[in-house]
Amino acid sequence: MTLGEKIQKLRKEAGLSQEEPSYQLGASRQAVRKWEYGNGYPETEKIVRMSKLFHVSLDYLLNEEDAIKPEINPDGKERNIKFYTCIRHGESGDKNAP
Repeated sequence: MTLGEKIQKLRKEAGLSQEEPSYQLGASRQAVRKWEYGNGYPETEKIVRMSKLFHVSLDYLLNEEDAIKPEINPDGKERNIKFYTCIRHGESGDKNAP
């Protein structure tokens, strides 16, 4: 799911029009529409504000993987977080690794 698709999904889940988050983010309604349809990309500052507005992590917003939506509690702690580890071929520290 792209950032734009997530913005639209979160906005609709919150029952908001495009105008409401645009006001809270300091952007135009047209900008929010562009982001949702993939015709533009919000500034980093606005992505951070969206994370707080919709109570989700930046990781959820920015990664296009279909992972669990981690929500941020009012105390700032995330919940429903999945951690992934990855060892690249030949980087295990073993010089004899294939």
